[in-house]
Amino acid sequence: MEDEGIFVGSGDIRVDKTRALEILQKYQVPDAGYFAASWVRCAVAADAQSIHISGDKSEFNIKFKGKSFTRSELEHLYDGLLGQQRNDRLKELGLGVLTALRSTPRKITLRSGGTRLEVSEVGKETISPTSGDHDETAISVWWKSQSPDWRTPLTAERVCALTPCPVWIEESQLQRLPPSQDSLNIQKGEANGWVCPWPFSEDGESRLWIYRHGVLVQELSAKLPLPVLALVSDAKLKLNASQTGIIRNQRWEKLLRLLAREQISLLEPFLKEQKNNFADIPQQLTGTASRQAWSSRGSWQNILSTPEGWSSTPLKERPLARAGIIADWLHQCAANLLGSNEWIETVPLLLMPDGGTASLREVRATQDRLGSVPFSRQRKNNLETGTVWCPSPRDLRWLRLHFGHAVREV
Repeated sequence: MEDEGIFVGSGDIRVDKTRALEILQKYQVPDAGYFAASWVRCAVAADAQSIHISGDKSEFNIKFKGKSFTRSELEHLYDGLLGQQRNDRLKELGLGVLTALRSTPRKITLRSGGTRLEVSEVGKETISPTSGDHDETAISVWWKSQSPDWRTPLTAERVCALTPCPVWIEESQLQRLPPSQDSLNIQKGEANGWVCPWPFSEDGESRLWIYRHGVLVQELSAKLPLPVLALVSDAKLKLNASQTGIIRNQRWEKLLRLLAREQISLLEPFLKEQKNNFADIPQQLTGTASRQAWSSRGSWQNILSTPEGWSSTPLKERPLARAGIIADWLHQCAANLLGSNEWIETVPLLLMPDGGTASLREVRATQDRLGSVPFSRQRKNNLETGTVWCPSPRDLRWLRLHFGHAVREV
């Protein structure tokens, strides 16, 4: 791409306009079916109250009411893509047009603000006045044969989870994902979304779903003080040349700092819950069914992150599953914070074979006394004082994460 004259580092295109559009169409624009996602972002940037999409094998339509396009804007349809002005509505509109043109449609039309735009290929645009609702923007695409698959990019998991308005495809509303009871809302300037505990990370990293104008751009991992699942939309994030990833610039670093700062508020309520409830867990792990529920808690990855998460677990197993998942998260938080948080060091996180529980600080005292940390997979009598009970592989994993080679089985 360097031979084509694209300066990718900043996300801007610095070449002759005609040549730039050819390069954008050939190299930058995502697969043809992604045009619909661009136009949903366009609608959100226009403050749409709702977005309605319909179509079949040879036609696509999207309508929304919001800030309409002026004739002057439509005469400069691609300027937003060339970095010549900051206008997200126009940028996403132009990107959607270029993306749709990759599928060689018969024509693309737009009605908005009393103006009609028709496009058949790059450089062949006609603009004329039109009647109708000036507050409504309507975009249509017609193909001679078959349209590209635009449904899958829109209906995949969590793609439109953070759109501020409902998005309809025919009679079905795309799922938006409100925060669960265990989530923390994030709202700071252009950044909005939510975070919740993520105890399923194998390396302590957070799982981030990054959005622009409420539509998913990229799923990635990042190291934050606490391991969380974050769904965050930020209209000021810059995308890479293919529009499918985030440019890791100062704005990205600012967003990470925001998440790191806000997520600390998650700790206190879960530490209190752990302190109040974890002491009852050893008595609940007396039967085969309860042991199986405790051991399988790592597979219930939607429990804390979706409002309906708890409905996926049997009612009688929910308190046990919740206690285990919260303990898992606090274990990983403790590992990430390296003993710097007094509260995490002193809440009960580990099980003892005599029916008690222990904090990390108490187990460290055992290590200082014995020079090791004994554990047992079974509840036995006459074990060494300070032996930790690990009824599941996850319990042993956490013990080894904290104490490494000092852990020994008895």
